[in-house]
Amino acid sequence: MIKLNDWPLRNLLLLSLRLLLASAGLIALACAGLDIPVVRQVIALVFLTVIPGALIMRILKIHGIGTTESLACAVGLSIAFTMVGGTLIDLLLPLAGVSRPLSPLPLTAGMCLLVLILMLVAWMRDRDLAAGPEEPPAGPFPLIPVLTLLLLFALTVLGAAVAETFQNNILLIIVLAGIAALVLLAAFDRFIHPGLYPLTIFVIGLCLLYQTTLMSPHPIGSDIFSEYRFYRAAVDAGFWDPSIFDMVNSCLSITILAPVYSLFLGLDGNWLFKAVYPLVFALVPLCLYSAFNRQIGAKKAFLSVFFFVSVPTFSLEMISLCRQQIAELFLALIILLLVDRKLKPYQRLFLLCVFAVSIVVSHYALGLISFVFIAFVLLVMLVLGIRSHRRRRAPDQPADAATVPPQDGAIRLKDLIILMAVFLVAGAAWYSLTGSGLIAGSFRNIWDEQIQSVSQQIWGAAPGTGPQAAPLAQDAVQFNSRDGLIGTALGLDFAAATPAGKVFRIIQYITELLLIIGFVKTLLRPRKSGFKPEFLALSLASACLLLASLILPRFADYLNITRLYHIALMTLAPFCILGGQAVWQWAGSAWRKFKKGAHSGGTTGLGFVTLIVLVPYFAFTSGIIYEVTGHKVTDRADLPYSIALSSYRLDLAGVLSPKDGAAAQWAGLNSDNMTVAYADRHAANLLRFYQFPGPVQEFSRDANNPQRGSFLYLDSVNISRSEITLAVATGLRRFMALADVPGVMDYMQRSNRIYSNGGAQLLLLSGP
Repeated sequence: MIKLNDWPLRNLLLLSLRLLLASAGLIALACAGLDIPVVRQVIALVFLTVIPGALIMRILKIHGIGTTESLACAVGLSIAFTMVGGTLIDLLLPLAGVSRPLSPLPLTAGMCLLVLILMLVAWMRDRDLAAGPEEPPAGPFPLIPVLTLLLLFALTVLGAAVAETFQNNILLIIVLAGIAALVLLAAFDRFIHPGLYPLTIFVIGLCLLYQTTLMSPHPIGSDIFSEYRFYRAAVDAGFWDPSIFDMVNSCLSITILAPVYSLFLGLDGNWLFKAVYPLVFALVPLCLYSAFNRQIGAKKAFLSVFFFVSVPTFSLEMISLCRQQIAELFLALIILLLVDRKLKPYQRLFLLCVFAVSIVVSHYALGLISFVFIAFVLLVMLVLGIRSHRRRRAPDQPADAATVPPQDGAIRLKDLIILMAVFLVAGAAWYSLTGSGLIAGSFRNIWDEQIQSVSQQIWGAAPGTGPQAAPLAQDAVQFNSRDGLIGTALGLDFAAATPAGKVFRIIQYITELLLIIGFVKTLLRPRKSGFKPEFLALSLASACLLLASLILPRFADYLNITRLYHIALMTLAPFCILGGQAVWQWAGSAWRKFKKGAHSGGTTGLGFVTLIVLVPYFAFTSGIIYEVTGHKVTDRADLPYSIALSSYRLDLAGVLSPKDGAAAQWAGLNSDNMTVAYADRHAANLLRFYQFPGPVQEFSRDANNPQRGSFLYLDSVNISRSEITLAVATGLRRFMALADVPGVMDYMQRSNRIYSNGGAQLLLLSGP
C-alpha cells in the first residue's frame, strides 16, 4: 500500500482536480435548486479535509512516514489551510466589492483557487519524485476483526437512534461491552493484532462520541450552543466580525472553519458539530497512539490510549466543546512531531509552527497551555544540552542516572526558540486584536490573581490588600472550597459517597497511583524508559499543570479540573500502564521468592492489568454501572453517568426531542425582542438555538417576577416529569418539582396555553 504523500504526483493531482471540480459542480447545482445529498457531503468532506494537507506535504517533500502519521498530518494541515484560506477570503473579497464573502459562490471560487495554487506549487516542487514500491501486505486480511469493528460502529449509530426514539439503550450497552471485550482480547494477544490497533482506536473513539452526539436533532451540552450562535452569526451575515466582544468569537475553528465546511457540505452547523467535528476529533487518540508507539511499543500504546478515552471527559464534556476538539488535534500533532525522528528539521519546524498558530486561533485556553508546554520542552532540552556539553568536556566523569542524553534527530534548540517565538507573537497579536482584546485582558487578570494568591500564601497578605486577604491564603489548602472534583480526586469525599461511588473511587485512586508509580519510575531511569526527552518534558509540564490545579486557589476554575486532567493525560496516560506493569512485575518477583517457578508477569502482565484495572474502570466511566444500578445522584460527584445511556430517565444534558424544537421555533417566530421567555437550563438553550428574539430567563430557586406578555416554555421533560432542571456546577444537575419552584405555579394559573404539540408547551402570561 502506497501512502497518500508517496503516491505518484500525477495521480494525486488528478484526484485533487476531480474532487475540486466535483465539489464546485455539486455546489453550483445546489445553488440552482438541485442538491444531491450524501454525494455532496462525502466528496466535499474528503476534498476539504484531506486534499489541501496532502498537497502541502508534497510541497514540503515529506515522504516515507507511516500511514497514520501521513493521514493525521494531512488532516491537520487541511484544517489549518481551510481556516487561513477562509480568513483571507473573508478579509480580502470585501476589498474587491464582495459584501458577503462567506456565501456559497464567492467562498467556493476562493477556496478552489487556493487549492489550484497548491496543486501548481506541488507540481513545481515534487514532480521529480519517483514512486516508491508498494509495501507488501503483512499477512492475510483480518476480515472478521474488521467486520466486528464495523459492526460496533453500525450498532452505535443505530443504538443512538433507538435510544432517542424508543427510550431503549440495550444496543448502546452491547457496544460498550463489546469495546471492553475487544480491548481485553487485544491485551491478551487475541483477535485484534497490532496491525489493527490504529483502526480499533479510531472506531472506539468514534463510537464513544457518536453514541451521544447522534441522539438528538439538536446540540447536546452547554458551550456548543454558544459556538453555534457565533457560527450562525457568520453565516447569516456572510462575513466574520472579529470585533465582537466575546472569547468564542476569536476562535476560527468556529467562526471560519464551520461556515466553510457548512457551505461546502450543505450541512447546517448543528450537524456539522454533531457528526463532522467528532469525526476529526477521533483522530486525536490516533495521533497519541502513534506518538506512544514510537516510544513504548504497540500494546502499551494501545492500552494507554484506551485509558485516555475511558476518562469521562472525552465522551461527556468534549462533545460540546467543538473549538477545543479542533485545537486538541493540533496539540496531538505537535506531540507526535516532537517525538518524530524521520522528518528533516525544516519540515518538522514548518509543521510545528503551522500547528502552533492553529492552536492559538482555534482555542484560547489550549493556546496558553500549549505555550507553557513548549516552554517546558525548551527548558529541559536546554538543561540537557548544557549537561551533555559538560560530559563531553569531562569524558571520564560517569553519567548521572537521571540524565537523559540528547538523541539523534531530537529537535534543535534554535527550532524550539523559533517555535516559542511563533507561539508568543501569534498569541499576543491574535488575542489582542480579536474580540476587542477580551482574551488578552482575561489572561492578564488570571496572571494578576494568581500572583496575588501566591503572595498571600507566602506572606499572608499582598501589599495594600489588608486583612481580607487571609481567606484567600487559607483557600490554598481547603480543596473542598473549590472544584468539588478536586476533593473527589484526593479522596476527601469518600465518606459521603454511595457504596457504588466508593468502589469507583477505589478504582480511580488505583489508576492515579499507577500513574504516579509509572511516572516516578520513568524519571528515576529515563534512559531505560524509551521515552524521548521532548516527551518527558511535556509530561513534566502536564504534571505541573495538575499540581498547580491542586495547590493554587481557583486555578482549576478557569477551565475546570476535568478538562485539565484530560489535557494532561495526552502525555501522562502511558505512565498508568507502565505503573501497572511495574506493580505486576514487582508482585511477580515477590511471589517467586516464596514459590519457585512462578510466572513473572512481563508482557503478559498487561493483560491482567487490563482485566483488573482498565476494564472495571471503563465499566464505571462509560456509565454502564450508573445505568444498570439505577443510580440517580446527579447534584454531586458520585458515579460517572452516560448521557447516551441514562438520558431517557434523567435530564442530564438536554437531549431534546423534535417536538421540543418545534415549540421553540414557533416561539421564536411569534415573538419580538421585547418578549421575555422563562425556561429551565436546557430548554433555555433550545430557545436561544432557534434565535428567540427577546431575553431568555432561566428558572432559579428564587421567586421570579414575570411580566405580562411573557412566555413560559416547558419542554417534554418538564411536562412528563413535572420538574425543571437546574445547573449546580459543571456536569452536575438538580431536578426540582414545578410545584416547588417559587412563582411558577402562580404563573401557570395566570397563563393561557397558546401552543402544545403533545410534547412541549408554551404558556402566555395574560393576567396582572
